[in-house]
Amino acid sequence: MLKTKDLIGPELDWYVAKLEGKPVKIINDMCIYVGPVDTWAPPGSLKGILVGQRFNPSVRHGIGGTIIERERIRITPWDRKEGEPKYKQWYASIYSESIESKGCDGPTYLIAAMRAYVLHKMGPEVPEIVDDYEIVPQVM
Repeated sequence: MLKTKDLIGPELDWYVAKLEGKPVKIINDMCIYVGPVDTWAPPGSLKGILVGQRFNPSVRHGIGGTIIERERIRITPWDRKEGEPKYKQWYASIYSESIESKGCDGPTYLIAAMRAYVLHKMGPEVPEIVDDYEIVPQVM
């Protein structure tokens, strides 16, 4: 099992994609959309993602911002751990009347928000990614 609060990069994007129902694989350390052409989706969902395109909501606001808005993810900047050298962090949480507010931090607001989304939907630990890794030789 992996800790949700430690997810980053293509692994974090992979979990978000699975929650969004998007077929993806991690290819050459990138989360890539591998499903059918996705040109229509209901309001508030992600649309217009092309086969072979990176699915990276933890980096691209165009993808992550849609999820932040739809899920009403709260994001706050903060300085972490007093007494240590200060560095900027972000904290994101999702409030639900049925459960406690769950949140995560991260070095960017998108990473914090996507971690909070995965935490809210899947919990503090997630199963390891097994079959969705590929390494494709680079053609020079």
